[in-house]
Formats: sequence, C-alpha cells, structure tokens
Amino acid sequence: MRHFLKFVATISTLSIISCTPIFLSAKSAIAVDSILLASVYIDISDTDSEKVNPYLNQGASRVLSGDYKGAIEDFTEALRIDPKSVTAYNNRAFAHIRLGDFKRAIEDCNQALEIDPKDVSVYINRGSARTHLGDYKGAIKDYSQALEIDPKYDSAYHNRGIARSELGDPKGAIEDFNQALQINPKYTSAYKNRGHARARLGDNKGAIEDYNQALEIDSDSSETYLLRGGSRARLEDNKGAFEDYSQALRINDNSALTSLKLVLAGQEDYRGAIADSNKVLQINPNDAFAYLNQGVARALLRDKQGAIADLQKAADLFQQQGRTQDYQKVIEILTAIR
Repeated sequence: MRHFLKFVATISTLSIISCTPIFLSAKSAIAVDSILLASVYIDISDTDSEKVNPYLNQGASRVLSGDYKGAIEDFTEALRIDPKSVTAYNNRAFAHIRLGDFKRAIEDCNQALEIDPKDVSVYINRGSARTHLGDYKGAIKDYSQALEIDPKYDSAYHNRGIARSELGDPKGAIEDFNQALQINPKYTSAYKNRGHARARLGDNKGAIEDYNQALEIDSDSSETYLLRGGSRARLEDNKGAFEDYSQALRINDNSALTSLKLVLAGQEDYRGAIADSNKVLQINPNDAFAYLNQGVARALLRDKQGAIADLQKAADLFQQQGRTQDYQKVIEILTAIR
C-alpha cells in the first residue's frame, strides 16, 4: 500500500486561497495543509528495487528538510538505476514544484504517467504545476482524471475547486469544496477556500462561517484571521476586522505584516501613514515596505483599487528582491482584501 505525505504550496495569485496537493512518492506518507494553496504529495512507499530505495528514502528526507536540490539529485540517481520508477519521477516533480520549476515538474509527471496512467498522485501533482502556470483548464482535466480513478479523493475535489475559482466559477468551486468537506470534514483549506469563494460572491456572512470552522480546527492560522478580517471589513465590522488583523500579527509577526502593525498601532491615522509612505517613496521609489504600508492603509480607508495597486507593487518588488516570505505574505493580504 502506498502512502503519501501531503504538503500545501502557496499559489502566487491574488484571487483565491488554494491548497493543491502535490505528491512526493517514496513509501509511507503524511499530509500537511495550508492556504490559497495547492496540495502536493510526497509518496514515501517502497518500490520493487532495493538498489533504488536508499535514494528514494534519502530524497524524501531531504524534501522534508527543505533541501529540494539535493532531493532532485537523489531522485535523478534513482532514475539512473531504474528508469521506470514512477515514484522517482513523481517525487522529483514534487521537488521541482517546491523550487518553482513547474515546467520540469510537468515533464516528470508526463514520464510517470506514460509508465503508470492510473497513478492518482501524479495527476494531482501535474494539476498543481499547471495551476501554478495558470493552465486552469488543464489542471481541471488532471483533477477530474484523478477523480475518475478515485471518486473519494478529497484533495482532487479541493484542488479542482481552486482551479474553477481561478477561472471565475466560484459556484462550481463551492460545489467541489462541498464534496471535499463531505469526504473530510476536517479539511481546513477547503473551509478557507470555500469561504473565499463565498466572499467573491458577496456572501461575506457565509464566508465568515467557513473561516470560523477553519479556526476551530486550526486556531493558529494567521492567514485565516486575515481572511476573516477582510470579510468583516466588507460588512463594516471595523472592530472585528481590527481584532482579526491584530490576532494575525500576534500569531505571525512576519516583516511583511509590520504594515498592519503600523496602521493598527492605536492612532489609526491611515491618511498619515499614506503621507509618510509617499515621503519615503520620493526618496526611494523601490521601497517595498513603503508600498506595503501605503496599501494596507488604503485598504483600511476602503480605497480597494488603490490598495490593490500598492500591494501588487510591493509584491513585485519583494519578488524581485528574492524576499520570498515577504512576497507570500503580501499575496495573503491581497487575497484577504479582494
């Protein structure tokens, strides 16, 4: 029996919280969840070759420690020994996804499916890579194929819901998230993503109910507090939004969230924060944090379009500067206010 370790990879998009599973193959596996995410899987089950297993196991260990380049070397060596190892191709695809090399991930998934066209985890990983590349129709085909093989696959429904939401079909997305939650009532990311889809349809009360469910399962998710804060703000519950944003900061005082701290720091002088940020940008037009502070202040003043423009500029600058964690946090804030 094969086991998979499920990870969640944040998708760099501004419109949804996606959790698309990506599978890493090798023998025995575990699952991990997250937001606007895509789930990814590492298969840690044994193969039929004792010569290959040490490389698969070492590669899986390197993935768990975040050494994706080292993992790719191990899976490549496994393929040198056994060119028909679906596990090695799938796990190498997983590592490529974690490094952002989605085209190579798809190539490895294609090779794996030529060997075994019934491997559900490979369809999930290829769908995740396609989602990251914006090929949502292709991703939907992969997730639908996975569901033909295994109709009870909660992550396939979940990830397909993400792709549908990205294609502008929030109602279809909600149907898929409903299916995922019927199979797995503790699927935190499905609650988050269904809440986001509901918010896009203007059902902020329904969205808040989903975020509440997610927080009952995982009370330490700064992302969920950000999302719920966004829905509360749209319902003009400014006090509730303030409390959620503050809680997000208490849980994850990441540098990209310091903008919230600056504009929530007691005085609530949002226009003053914008004026201060403008002064900084006159001196340094590439100051990502100034755009971030200005964007959050605009959001709290209900200048949604201005906020999105500033936050997108901050995200672009963080990405150019290689500040991946800050970039991802700005994407979370963008997601919350959309």
